[in-house]
This record gives sequence, C-alpha cells and structure tokens, in this order.
Amino acid sequence: MDRRDFLTWIATGSVAVTGMFSLMTVLRVIQPPARSIEGKTKIGPLAVATVAELTQGVPKLVEYGDDFVFVTKLENAGADGKPKIIALNAACPHVRCKLHFNEKTKQYDCPCHASSFTITGKKLGGPAPRDMFAATFALEGPKGQEKVVVSGFETT
Repeated sequence: MDRRDFLTWIATGSVAVTGMFSLMTVLRVIQPPARSIEGKTKIGPLAVATVAELTQGVPKLVEYGDDFVFVTKLENAGADGKPKIIALNAACPHVRCKLHFNEKTKQYDCPCHASSFTITGKKLGGPAPRDMFAATFALEGPKGQEKVVVSGFETT
C-alpha cells in the first residue's frame, strides 16, 4: 500500500466514524430515553419492600428509580386479611424537595419551605399546593411474604 492509498483509507475511516457518531446523536434527539416530565428515568414495577420489614406507623424510605418513596404500614391486617399500607412520593408537591419524617410529631416536613403533611400524606400547612403524591402500588406474593411493588405515581 502506498502513501496515497493509506491516507485515503485513514480519511475514509475517520469520515465513517464521525458519521456514525453524528447519526447516533441525531437518533438520541429524535427518540430520547424514556423519561418523566421532570426528566427522571421511567422504570416499571419494582418491589421496594416486604410487608414483614415494615414497622407499624414508621415510614420506610426506599428508592424507586430516580425517586424516593415512603412506605408505611398503618394498621395490622383488616377483615380482608391484607395489611393497610400506604406509599407516598417523598418529594414535596411544592418544589420537589425531599421530605423528612419527624418522629416526634409523626408527620412529614419539608426542609425547603416548611410544608408539613400527615403520615397519610394530607397537607397540614405551608406553601405546598396539595397533598403528597401517592405511589401506585400492589401487594404481591403469598400471605406473610407480601412485597410492596411500586409502579409509578398518581399525578392528580
């Protein structure tokens, strides 16, 4: 291979590689990865906790993709045999600051603007425009080994 053929081969390879990366960039713009309106990655149903590891009246903070969820066992099993569970988005509905559970007052508090919520997510005060967003979830598995499977958040 002479010098001219070698340089032609290198130039053609460089153009091909540049074209490939350009095409990948264009495809990402045309079809971006699945993300929610806040820019967070969407994920499908995910087991975040087992009912057995939940303590009644004490929220457990768990990860759900890019979000966090408070999962709480409110009561022991009712007449239907299922425990009363609630799952709430840990982001304040005001400006999405991460809420914290206050053990003394038994309520969720927002460190950013002092909104507060009951253990069931009802707004008590502060600038938050509404109650906490509930997580959509199901209890799956045999009795005594149920898992809390979160599949998203209610937005209304």
